[in-house]
Amino acid sequence: MAKDYDFEKDELCYKINQDSATVSVNSCTKRLAGDIVIPESVSHEGKVFLVNEIGIKAFEKCNCLSSIYIPHSVSEIGSGAFAGCSNLNSVTIPDSVTVIDEGTFAGCNCLTEIVLPNSVTVIGMGAFAGCCSLTTIYIPDSVTKIDNYAFCRCIGLESVIIPDSVLFIVGAAFGWCTNLTSIIIGKSLKEIDSDAFDNCANLRNIYCKSTELTDYRCLDDFRYKDNNYDDEDNYYHDMFLLPSNATTLYILQGSLEAYKTLGFDENQLVELTDEEMERRIAELKGQKI
Repeated sequence: MAKDYDFEKDELCYKINQDSATVSVNSCTKRLAGDIVIPESVSHEGKVFLVNEIGIKAFEKCNCLSSIYIPHSVSEIGSGAFAGCSNLNSVTIPDSVTVIDEGTFAGCNCLTEIVLPNSVTVIGMGAFAGCCSLTTIYIPDSVTKIDNYAFCRCIGLESVIIPDSVLFIVGAAFGWCTNLTSIIIGKSLKEIDSDAFDNCANLRNIYCKSTELTDYRCLDDFRYKDNNYDDEDNYYHDMFLLPSNATTLYILQGSLEAYKTLGFDENQLVELTDEEMERRIAELKGQKI
């Protein structure tokens, strides 16, 4: 099988990009282990190349990798780049990265904390799926979209703060986070899928500051009455089902009717004044106001 890289140095395998000035880290040798620092540049045959990319599945299932430092020269991390690195416990992501791609850190069982830089705008599908030891996730104010299964089966998560910048929560973004008890959703959320918190059986309190919510989607977008699939006027949206009858969705005063119209169950909605919402959120964050 032909190798998919141009040269190897310090256990990292590089491929020269089309611009002939930059390289991507495409894979690593089986000898790679421990704490790894990816260099900003690398020399080969007398020429210096800028390292600007980590390729698709570059470090997949590199089980001897314990930490990784990604330099500021890197702007793109390929999908599945660190998937299945079962002993990876520390990652440094630079503010040159804007997207955490599909499955980038999926199945990194020893990863306990992740801090995303303020440059990241999208957390991709399954980006941290199955990171069962993840207890802390910092989502910066730059993120606008949390994609399907992004934190699915992160059973170590107990609380999550979604910043004001987030507009879309897609699919089962936090599905099967069975120890999740509380979540704070910022004021700009526009769309959320009905299974966003699917099977989060211990989720008790959702604080949602958004008055911008215009739609939610179930998996099939809508279901038709009487199985009449040809009549586009003869359909209804599913109700938005919270993960448990014990779950309460706290919303801002004056928005009850809007949430009811969208299909939320009135019995699980509680209106709060702005001041009370902020007080409860501050308590949840362990702050005093």
